[in-house]
Amino acid sequence: MISKKGSVMDIVLMPVFVTGVVLGLIFLTLLYKIGTIGSDMQFEKKGIAINSALLLTALQDVHSNVEYIYASMRPFVYDFQNNKVIVYQKKLNESGRGLYTFAEDGSLGRVIFIPNKLNGTKLPVPRIFFVKQGNEVTVDSPYVNKKFTPNLKLLECSLHKSKEKLSNILLDPGYGWDAVLAGQGSANPGSKGDVKGNIVESEINRVLAAKVLGYAKDVVADKSAHTRSLSRDSKADINERINVIEQGSSNSVISVHVGNYPDKSFNPVLAYINGDSDKIADSRKLACNILNQLSKKIPEITDLSIIPVSVEQLDMFEKDNPQRVLRKDKIGVQLVIGNIQMEDNNILANKLDEIAEAIKLGIEDFK
Repeated sequence: MISKKGSVMDIVLMPVFVTGVVLGLIFLTLLYKIGTIGSDMQFEKKGIAINSALLLTALQDVHSNVEYIYASMRPFVYDFQNNKVIVYQKKLNESGRGLYTFAEDGSLGRVIFIPNKLNGTKLPVPRIFFVKQGNEVTVDSPYVNKKFTPNLKLLECSLHKSKEKLSNILLDPGYGWDAVLAGQGSANPGSKGDVKGNIVESEINRVLAAKVLGYAKDVVADKSAHTRSLSRDSKADINERINVIEQGSSNSVISVHVGNYPDKSFNPVLAYINGDSDKIADSRKLACNILNQLSKKIPEITDLSIIPVSVEQLDMFEKDNPQRVLRKDKIGVQLVIGNIQMEDNNILANKLDEIAEAIKLGIEDFK
């Protein structure tokens, strides 16, 4: 009986013993491998490269703006190239580096990836920002680039090729007021538009249009072709301005107005376009490019929006519908900028040069 029990124990214990020995050997091997990997942090470098590349692939197919923060970074060099991520310590081609490719431009030109290299071996990089903003996917860190600030207000613009170039753009400064006529007691000296303190819309529109002309004189029509004088505020009702637009040779119109909202924290730029026009795609592209440049230059802007409208429908409800300047046969954008009710640091009072330059840059982006 004793020997029989012993043989049973042998039968039971032998596989367990063998299994234990095998597992022990595997465990010791793993410890050795982990120690080897840990010595040059190969495992971590490869993991970061893989995760980063997969994240960049995903960001290029997202239509909204996204900010993703990769924290607790190690002292590596993070090299984000056009279609691959390389993570290394000393040399780009070192044997223990992490390298992984990602799908560049996965949506046929919808977004652009901006390459960058962040050296965390010389300066700590505790966080890296992966950002999809507008048409750009970028990787950066404020710990390396002090000027880096994500802008999640940017719009994703169409990158389609327009069939026509912007030529001889006609500027339309909204409203128009003639102080001389008013002084003479005229019953119709024009309209100032919205007024708040020293900010008079008709005058702001005129000055802004004149500044756009100064910044973008190569593509903007000469003074005689504008819907009203840029040298002084003058009377010009909506019908007079439309006549100038229809009789001119310009293929495009940019109209400028001032926003007026009771919420003093609301400081947007709205871009109206003609939703019934055959050139709506080009108008939307121009509007988007201008809005993004405005947001980049003027951080005080809180919101951006492109609004297609039916001009004919609006005409039925509003006698002097300001969107009537958006003609069907022209590329057209009407910008409604800022908020006249803003009391502190109003961009309509102190950022007109920046606004004009941003409009010029948006025009240049239209290709």
